[in-house]
Amino acid sequence: MSFTFNDTIPAAAHNPSNDQDIMLKNNIADAQIWAVDHIGFNALNGGTHKFTHFTKNVIGDNVPGAVANPSSVAYTAAGVGDATRPQYYFKTDLNTLPISLIRAYAHCSNTGAILLSQSFNVTSAVVVSATVTVTLTANAVTGTSYGVLVTGGLGVASTVTYNAVTINSATVFTINFVPAMPATFTFVVFQL
Repeated sequence: MSFTFNDTIPAAAHNPSNDQDIMLKNNIADAQIWAVDHIGFNALNGGTHKFTHFTKNVIGDNVPGAVANPSSVAYTAAGVGDATRPQYYFKTDLNTLPISLIRAYAHCSNTGAILLSQSFNVTSAVVVSATVTVTLTANAVTGTSYGVLVTGGLGVASTVTYNAVTINSATVFTINFVPAMPATFTFVVFQL
């Protein structure tokens, strides 16, 4: 993406009528660059963000310096697990948080059904006896160096006991509950 802008216009010694064509091109460039991440001019909610693009030209080139309270900064930098891939961070005056740490999650019944539409990057959860085999969407994680946290259902006071989470591949892991399946359970997959 590239935008042409003439920063010498208008110049004090110039007649504005002579610069009209260049000023129009600058104005068009302003509108185009604004519309990349924002809802454009003359539109409902104009000026608000649609999304945010981050560039990564050189590893570490986006890392901000010190941040003074009450400011904060969102940025991308080299990933911890894979330095060739950008990772999303949030920095305050106190700490830096890896926002892209959570890669997948789901809230499931004891049959493996996803409840309340609560899932992200999960293809399926198949229950056989007290073992759940979870399949993630492709590229939810990189490799097999990821973690899985398991809890009881959302807003349910329950004790969930499991003796193992086995990571089989980049897209499959199993949870073995003991002595039996809980009524509901939630898992979160994380990776730096």
